[in-house]
Amino acid sequence: MKDVSNYIERINAAFWTRVVASTRQSAESICVFRIIFGLFLLIAWGPNYGWLSNMPQFYFDPPILSIANLFDDFPDKVLLLAIDFILVACGIAITFGIYARIAGFAFIFLGIFATNFQFSFSKIDHSILVYATLACFSFSEWGTKLALIPDRTPKKIRNEQALSLLAIFVCFGFFSAGLEKGFWWSNFDMNKSGTVRWLYDCFYGVRRQNLLASAVINTLPFWAYKIFDFIAVTFELSPIFFLVRSRLSWKVWLLAACIFHLINTMVLNISFVCNAIVYLAFVDYSRVYTFVSDSIRRRTPLFYIVGGWIVIALIARATQIWTLVPADVIFIPRDEIVRFLYFSVALWAVVICVFILDFRFELLRAMRSSRHNGSGGHFDRNL
Repeated sequence: MKDVSNYIERINAAFWTRVVASTRQSAESICVFRIIFGLFLLIAWGPNYGWLSNMPQFYFDPPILSIANLFDDFPDKVLLLAIDFILVACGIAITFGIYARIAGFAFIFLGIFATNFQFSFSKIDHSILVYATLACFSFSEWGTKLALIPDRTPKKIRNEQALSLLAIFVCFGFFSAGLEKGFWWSNFDMNKSGTVRWLYDCFYGVRRQNLLASAVINTLPFWAYKIFDFIAVTFELSPIFFLVRSRLSWKVWLLAACIFHLINTMVLNISFVCNAIVYLAFVDYSRVYTFVSDSIRRRTPLFYIVGGWIVIALIARATQIWTLVPADVIFIPRDEIVRFLYFSVALWAVVICVFILDFRFELLRAMRSSRHNGSGGHFDRNL
């Protein structure tokens, strides 16, 4: 029994060693990502909840395991507006590094609290990984540098744990989605296709007929969809294997995930824009740390351009909140689907470019490490 226990411990240690090697980033990189994450909250993704106060009680049907079950109706307008403005303040604090750890926990608590009421009439979205990202990094050093009021450096550094745990969350999310598809999609019945069902449900059921949806549904043969069934299942079940294989392979999978979301946006009109900021957590920003630091310290034109965008976004955000206009993306009301899809395509295109550049740097580093170690052209497994 003791031998079995030791064997399991060795496997567990080897697993987490590989995960850490595939996801490790410097404190400087994590601090740059904090600014990017904060800008994402301020300029791009900004859900508001004040509009829920106008919903009739008839729609109030929260899930069983929900904080909303402690209430009899949607919260008062004043409470929801207060939550909206506090969430904006938390985004500002995270961006500028003003007690970023406390701001992160406040955003998580209030955001999940309000989201529970949004789910109370079957409105489900996929923002949980954003909160998971914030939760993981709130235990890291991301608020200790490039900050107006830095967080105290924790006694135990948890940067590696933050990224490793977030990677596992991403893998679990895809695995849980792919496992269910695998039971129904992985067959050679040429009369059925999971991809076709998704496409037809989106196209005819909820009228998602923008971008490439019409072209795809009218041109592709049925056998092509069967191939997509197997590709989708394999892709969604595979991230954990890429994660433990090497750092380079994990970056390859993340790039593939971005392309996967771009295709979904253009064909199924399902964008998953929240996932963009989650994947960007694994990019190495240490190469631009000095540039960002100098831009802030010297007040370069970039500093004022970004500051101007923040001011404009805050004005737009405040307008949306006060007028009770439902929105997930700042500047774009929820009912303007076409504008939202074009925004999503542009966002995924930018993220793909970022990952291509990051992969190029990682590949060059792997090649240099290979030559330095005299490995005869074989890359280090941890790269």
